[in-house]
Amino acid sequence: MSKVAVSLGSNKGNRYKNLLTSLDLLVSENFDSFKISSIYKTDPVDDEDQPYFYNAVISFETSLSPFDLLSILKQVEVRIGKEKERAKGPRRIDIDILFYDNITFKNENLIIPHPSIQKRLFVLKPLMEIMPFYIHPSLKKSIRELYFEVEDNKTVKYEKPFIKIDKQISEEKGDLKD
Repeated sequence: MSKVAVSLGSNKGNRYKNLLTSLDLLVSENFDSFKISSIYKTDPVDDEDQPYFYNAVISFETSLSPFDLLSILKQVEVRIGKEKERAKGPRRIDIDILFYDNITFKNENLIIPHPSIQKRLFVLKPLMEIMPFYIHPSLKKSIRELYFEVEDNKTVKYEKPFIKIDKQISEEKGDLKD
């Protein structure tokens, strides 16, 4: 089994529901050993003329290859209703592979580790919750070190715990209001 970390982001529609539904679909794929960060309300990056995001990071174990995993993540995005209006623009869901074990890989469809991890506070902050001592395979620094070195000045504000997981996913009482 390979240990994987993926990021989830949503800034269109019911952000919280989009994240929760994405997680539910991923859990149904029989991945194992889930760890889930809290949800963070974050400023958009690159294209700043759009609504704020809800972001989270999850890690899990899988026997899928990186390409098979990518295929499943893209299928989840389609099921949630991802549509590309413009590059880096608003989206119901965006799911990216951050790490896949300790491999480094690059081709036209997939880069592992994700090339922007060390630049994005909205990724590093939730990673700090669930895997602070993981060593980035290319940069040879822990998530904790990268977190304290990042120069991203965008707002990344804790919203609430994502969910509680037993064998089934159950939503905490209450809901985040958009």
